Amino acid sequence: MAFATVDISLDLDAVERIEHDHPDVARQLTPVTVDDHGNGWRRFYRPGQVRDLLAFDTEAEFAAYMDTASDAIARYDAALGVAPERKYWHGLHHSAGVGQFPVRGPGTEGAVMVTVHYRSADLDHVMKVEGESAELMQGFFQALAGHEALAHSRFYRDGEVLDLDEFAAAEDFERFLV
Repeated sequence: MAFATVDISLDLDAVERIEHDHPDVARQLTPVTVDDHGNGWRRFYRPGQVRDLLAFDTEAEFAAYMDTASDAIARYDAALGVAPERKYWHGLHHSAGVGQFPVRGPGTEGAVMVTVHYRSADLDHVMKVEGESAELMQGFFQALAGHEALAHSRFYRDGEVLDLDEFAAAEDFERFLV
């Protein structure tokens, strides 16, 4: 499984208003993502930032999506008036600074996504540190499971690791922190 993040430096209301005002562009992006080349899409947001997470089976599918949707992406970026940052990530899944994002997407009402972004750290280093702290990591995952965590996912690319933890509600995340 592979992922792409699309980070937009605008408030959610502004992004949704632009998408509402340009439905032809929004329609061209979402069906391509979900039906033809991707197998999932979620939207996370906080003040001043929207993050779309697109799931793909392979890097080739991501490249095919970017090629197929390139015209729609250019029109979408022009309508936004800002250049979103798009990154491709390899994915590692574990079911069960920090930023908190409410979630938008099918069946996500009230859910919250918590991110931990390791910059200037490669996957091998992060995994080695976690391996050396096996007891601590086991406690972390038990705490996630005990506080309504819906999922823990890890993504990586050269020099970056991104962990995403999804909770059913912000209160569950707050209890997890205690």
